[in-house]
Amino acid sequence: MKKVAVLSSAVLSAAVLLAVVPMVVAQGASVKAAHPVQVAITSKLDSKSVVVGAPVIAKLLESVAMGGTTVPKGAKLSGKVTAVTPGQSFSFAFDTLEAKGIAAEPVHADVISLAPKPSLADAGPSGKDIPMSGTAAQAAAQGGMGQDMRSDELPDLAVGSTIKNATLASSSDAKTATVTYTKNVKLDGTRMEVGLWKDGK
Repeated sequence: MKKVAVLSSAVLSAAVLLAVVPMVVAQGASVKAAHPVQVAITSKLDSKSVVVGAPVIAKLLESVAMGGTTVPKGAKLSGKVTAVTPGQSFSFAFDTLEAKGIAAEPVHADVISLAPKPSLADAGPSGKDIPMSGTAAQAAAQGGMGQDMRSDELPDLAVGSTIKNATLASSSDAKTATVTYTKNVKLDGTRMEVGLWKDGK
């Protein structure tokens, strides 16, 4: 009788755990997608010469609200290259956000999209030089952000990479982005859409 009771208790505990885990994961995913913003890389990022520890700097192309504060357009998002496999791939992560009048603070950036240099402002919402396949449904399905969660200043970027010879992948915890390439790629000036978030927020 005791064995049956212990077994039943173990099964019940496992069932509760399995029910709770998806809720935690889903909640974490919604946190990471809560602050979508487009940025442009301003530092040199060339697959031919990239090294671990090299700085990766980007500027915000639009303002974003985070934790009751509006971070202005032009704010600096910085991080570094975290891993390099010569001739194949490199990874990077952002860890700091700073702006004039706002103290630098630690953040993470879930990199959702990577796109070429063409001016999004010049292209406009119907521009044909910017891939427009990153619909709200597709973005949501892949952990991205929908149009209702970001400003209307810039058109959506397609989810993933639209840079020739390069593919984009995020780590399971969304803290690191990896670019795998078949030919040398230069990401200086390229655009990204990222989901900014802080640990626990």
